[in-house]
Amino acid sequence: MNDFHAIIDTYTRSQTQGESCFLATIVNTQGSIYYRPGARMLITQTGNVAGVIGGGNIESEIIHHVQQWRFGDTPVTFAYDMHTLDDIACGFGIGNDGVVQVLLEPLKADSWLNPITFIAECWGAKQWGVLATVFTNNGIEYVTIGSRLTIGADGSATTDIKDIGLAERIEADARTVLSSRQSAVYRYQLREGMIDVFIEAIHPPLNLVIFGTGRDVEPVAKFAKALEWEVTIVDSQSQETTPHRFAKVDRVILTSRNRIREQVNLNENSFCVVMTHNYLDDVEILKFLLPSHARYIGILCAKHRCTRIINEICASGIIPTPNQLERLHAPIGLDIGADNPDAIALAIIAEIQAVNSKRQGGMLTNSSEITHKPYPIQISSNSQFNNLLMLER
Repeated sequence: MNDFHAIIDTYTRSQTQGESCFLATIVNTQGSIYYRPGARMLITQTGNVAGVIGGGNIESEIIHHVQQWRFGDTPVTFAYDMHTLDDIACGFGIGNDGVVQVLLEPLKADSWLNPITFIAECWGAKQWGVLATVFTNNGIEYVTIGSRLTIGADGSATTDIKDIGLAERIEADARTVLSSRQSAVYRYQLREGMIDVFIEAIHPPLNLVIFGTGRDVEPVAKFAKALEWEVTIVDSQSQETTPHRFAKVDRVILTSRNRIREQVNLNENSFCVVMTHNYLDDVEILKFLLPSHARYIGILCAKHRCTRIINEICASGIIPTPNQLERLHAPIGLDIGADNPDAIALAIIAEIQAVNSKRQGGMLTNSSEITHKPYPIQISSNSQFNNLLMLER
């Protein structure tokens, strides 16, 4: 998801002013592409644009389609092939060499399957959800492009797909995506042909919890907010000036090192950074963090100092498990030669992004892998349906 707060803000203003809006979503890719399925761009009737789906002339082409819209209320899928000479000549390059399918749809404010509204609800609830969207139908009239099935924060499914059997198959695969938290493209064989569905795992914003309030914390918080992360500052010294200094973060917790576990809630979407520069605080904070559900724990200190902290924790009778220590990053950050607060913050944020994306954080120029691997098309299986086809033959 990209620039989604900007998309929500632009969409909200457009609805207040009675403007019509169009949403462009990358739903499938082949080859090497910088932007993955789920990237979105909103275009309003007056030409306001929010979000990014690739840059270059591909976005200009999408805006041109909006200006010349002649499809009524029907969503349309466009394919852009950067392998062809025509596309290269037209400048559709979005950084790499591949194929992109983009779903372009007019948004209906009163629709209970409006994707912007649904994603905003998942974000507001800080819960995962699933958004399944039909983007090719091979002319099958009873399955329209843009039809959807959603699974919300409460676990219930909602759909406008009229074929009950197909809806049940998509829901089963959507629950698989919700469990794995990995988006996928599914292909369904119907009697009349095949349809493709992008089943997208909607994730809440990354939850960054920073322990410490030094001047070097400020750029970390600033960069995190620029990435639309949710940021919490924990001040174990309870300084009254802290809320004012960090007015743009989501919350500030004033506490003491002995009360942190009572006031800080963590889950598997929590990424924690310890920047107190206070040895006793760090010991108590790591005693709390290591057994927690936090997905990432980073501490700004030298390796030998972290080893000393761990040894002291062990001496107190708390023995961290190998899995707990595996989440601990010290020294924190990628090795980019950072030597000032802004550069150190960049190294920290880059490492968290790499961990969240399950990447190593190396230089792309040294990698033989493509930037983003496309989602392989999953062939949905349904034994009851397949057996019915065989009987009819």
